[in-house]
Amino acid sequence: MTTTLSANETFEAKIDALTEQVAFLAEETRLERKRRERLEELIDDTMPIARVAMTQLAEQLETLESKGYLDFAKASLGVVDAVVTNFTEEDVEQLGDNVVLILNVVKEMTQPEIMAVLYRMIEAVEHQRLVIESEPDDPPSLWQLAKQARDPEVRRGMSRALNTLRAVSEVDTGPPRRFAPDTQDQNEKPSTQGGN
Repeated sequence: MTTTLSANETFEAKIDALTEQVAFLAEETRLERKRRERLEELIDDTMPIARVAMTQLAEQLETLESKGYLDFAKASLGVVDAVVTNFTEEDVEQLGDNVVLILNVVKEMTQPEIMAVLYRMIEAVEHQRLVIESEPDDPPSLWQLAKQARDPEVRRGMSRALNTLRAVSEVDTGPPRRFAPDTQDQNEKPSTQGGN
């Protein structure tokens, strides 16, 4: 009878353990289902927002592209690439040190009076280019130059050019620039022979 009783107790213990495991698995399944439902609700709630955001982003990109911003950005990357490949870090640091001076020069260059002078100079150079194309091969004689010097406009222009050169020579340029290109042409050698 003890054997029968102990077999029944063992069987009941196994059934109790199995019942506990089934209850545990049922609870885990219920919790997993709840987590999945919450995730699906979250996805359902956020998907319309994400679709709207993606649509707005696509519209913004299309607007930027139609206005040329994307092409400008691509071209800017090309400029940055050119700077990186052609300038050393030291060059960029020196540029940074002089950026205020450069911006002041640009600011002064954009003043209406300066722009008017530059425009007149461009017109004069273009006019002179056309004159050069039609002038004879022989240079003018000293007599012809002297005749041109009688023209009041020529004398006024020469006076302005000389005054400009005088003003430029009086400007204190500060310490010499270490990295400025050599202004003397390589083909022009200082004359070592006596002469004029």
